[in-house]
Amino acid sequence: MPRGVGPGQYTLGSAYAAEQAAAEDAERRAEIQQIVAAALAEETSASPIDAAPPQTTYDPPYAYGPAAATAPRESNYISDDGMLAWLAAKQEGLYGELRDRMDTSEARSKLIEDLTNLKTYLNSEQVSREGMATRITALLQAYEGTPFEAELDELFKSSIEGAGTSIAAVESGAVEELHINKKGRESLCQAIEGKTDALGRNDQLELIRINSLSSDINQAAQLASNLLSSSNQTANAIVGNIGR
Repeated sequence: MPRGVGPGQYTLGSAYAAEQAAAEDAERRAEIQQIVAAALAEETSASPIDAAPPQTTYDPPYAYGPAAATAPRESNYISDDGMLAWLAAKQEGLYGELRDRMDTSEARSKLIEDLTNLKTYLNSEQVSREGMATRITALLQAYEGTPFEAELDELFKSSIEGAGTSIAAVESGAVEELHINKKGRESLCQAIEGKTDALGRNDQLELIRINSLSSDINQAAQLASNLLSSSNQTANAIVGNIGR
């Protein structure tokens, strides 16, 4: 023990020194842990294998499965208002599908008319290289971005490539002449005839589906009418009994 220092003072000094050493040791350990953590994070971010794949977001996200129930079902009873609301939603979906199929059928009928017109020109005596290029370009451009675009590209692909050009060049309007000989025109006319026949058969099937949708809509409307009639009769009976 140093001279001039009491026992109590020496003990307190020693404890203070120990606390200081422990605090410095803890601080060094924390620094080491931070360095190690930073090194691990840098290694993980630089590794393409361990890196998390980019998340694909959808706006809005599509919800799979049936609609969630808004509240626990207390009974199986369905009121007339509930039935009418369900029928209204059902009819809205049926009308939407009916409208889409009618539009598709109308577009298909117009395509059959356009292909028939082109076939008539190809078989005429006035056919020319410039006229073929102009008409086929106009047809492909008119149906670009429609459900029939791929079918038309496939229909004209062999004839256009046989003329030494491409579908893309014709669609862009960069081709002024199509060098399709008589045999090529005959082959193209046969392909057009086959396509129009196939489109006609598809349109007949479409009409059957349209008729089925129309029948479903009429049944839903009849059920809604019956519900309204029943509800009105009940209301009239209640009003008639008031005051008796």
